[in-house]
Formats: sequence, C-alpha cells, structure tokens
Amino acid sequence: MTGAAALERRFRRLLACYPARFRDEHGEELLAVLLASARDGQQRPGLAESASLVRSGLGMRLRPRASQAAAQGWADALAVFSLAGPVFLLATTVVTGLLLVRVAPGLLHLDAGWSLLSLNLPAGWSIALGLPGAWIALGFQVTVAALVLAGLRRWALVMTAAAVVYLPTSYESFPGVLRLLAIGVYILELAALLGSPGPRRGRDLLHWGHAVVLLLCAAALVCYWALRWYAGREPLVALLILVLVVAVIARVARAVRLSRYFRLLLAALAYPYAPWLIFWWGRWWRLLPGDPLWTALLCAGPVLIALVALIIAVRPRRRQIT
Repeated sequence: MTGAAALERRFRRLLACYPARFRDEHGEELLAVLLASARDGQQRPGLAESASLVRSGLGMRLRPRASQAAAQGWADALAVFSLAGPVFLLATTVVTGLLLVRVAPGLLHLDAGWSLLSLNLPAGWSIALGLPGAWIALGFQVTVAALVLAGLRRWALVMTAAAVVYLPTSYESFPGVLRLLAIGVYILELAALLGSPGPRRGRDLLHWGHAVVLLLCAAALVCYWALRWYAGREPLVALLILVLVVAVIARVARAVRLSRYFRLLLAALAYPYAPWLIFWWGRWWRLLPGDPLWTALLCAGPVLIALVALIIAVRPRRRQIT
C-alpha cells in the first residue's frame, strides 16, 4: 500500500466520526481538502489534525444542527412577537377596559385607585384616563403598535426602550393586571427587535393560529380579575385554576402549530400573574407593589426568557469544521 493510499484510509477512519448524512454530502470534498493539504510523503494524520476532526465530528453527532435550529427558531419566534406583541397589548388594554368598566366594574376595585361601581362607561374611562401617567402609558402602546405595523424597527426599538424606562415609575397609570402585561410585552419586545429580522419578517410568519391563541390570552386576562378576587377566599384553588388555564392555552397553541419558541414567549408573559396572585392572598412576605425587590420578582420570568432568546438568536453560527 502506497503512502498516499494509507493516508487516505486513515483519514476516512477519522471521518467516520461524522454523521453519515454529512459524509454523504461533504465527505469526499473534505477528504480531498485534507489530502491536498498533506505534506509530501505523509502517511499518518498529525495529532492536532486528528484531534480536530474527532472533536468536530463528535460535536456534530452530539448536537446535530441543534444550535443553528435553535437560533433560527428563536429568531422567527421573536420576529412574530415583534409585530404581534405590541398590537396584542394595545388591543387587550382597550378591550378589557371596555368590558370591565361596562360588564364587571366592581372587580376593578381590586386595583389601587379603581372603584367604578356606580359609573357608566364614559365616566369610567374618564376617571381611568385621569390617573397619573395613564395617557402617557396608553400613548406608548399606540405609538409602538403603529411603528411595528409600519415596519419601522429602529423607531419601535427606541420607543419600546423608553416605555421600559417609564413603566416602573408610573405605578398608578394602569390597573395591576394590565400593567403586568405591559411589563412582559415591553421586555420581550426589546429582545424581539434586537434579536430578530423584525416586524416585516414577522408579518410573513403570522397565521390564524397566532390570532386564536392571543385571543384566548386576552380572555384569560379578563378572567384574572375575578380570579384575584376569588384568591382571597380559596387561594390554592385560585392558583390551580390559573395553572389549568395556562395549560389549556398551551395545549391549544401546540394544536394550532405555534412554534415551541413562541409558546415560551407566551409563558413568559403569563409568569408575572402567579407571583401577583400569591401576593394578593399572602401579604405575609411584606413586599409591596413598587418595592424594587417586588418589581424584580415580577420581571424575572420575562427578563430570563428575553435574555435566553436574545443570546441564542444573535449568537454567531460557528463552523462545525475547523
């Protein structure tokens, strides 16, 4: 056996570390490159060269395109959220405000400054929008939604960042339930605008399933006011109901083929309601709304998911073969 034939045979043994599909598509090309770069008279691969091939091949077997698929999955999910999130927030604010002031205004006394039992719809809204900062908070929602619908990613990013800075300073601007939604949406929107192609790409990926699931989320948000009232009497049952509602929406989201990454973004939106519900019946932990530790607790879920999604989506794709 000649030296060149022996070297080729040993290279083929090393290439066996790679998945069969990769070898079928790129094996001969890679082998030709390895042989062309060999020294004259070389009969064995070098130690460093062998270690590099084995490491790269085993890495592809252990993580077959996982990082690339995850990066693309998060990027697409964030692109959809960059468009759907602000629109969902604005629509939910308006619709739940109308429903609760007209249908069940008594539930609003659960939030500080909201006691509209004897008010009609126009009067209810006049008081609601008279709360400190309410017009500014609503203005942020309208502006961000308009910018993403127009596909103006950079301006939407600027306004979202401003809303994130403003929201913690305007505790009385909206009832707690809607404020929790705004916190989650704005935090995730920052990650969505930074780590994805943006709302124009999201427009191409949106389908009817997103509308169905977001409609269910809005309905659950309306029911959450009643659930908080019920939590004062049966706290454990209220928490179990919340878990059940989230599980049902998650099941529907999977049935209509929403990506698992987008479902995780929705889960991040749902997270703040659990600690708020626990707070409502268990004030023994001596945390009050507006307390920095309380704010950090409410934001923990959306911030964590936003960071994970952003890191994976923007992480550069490294070549598997060195």
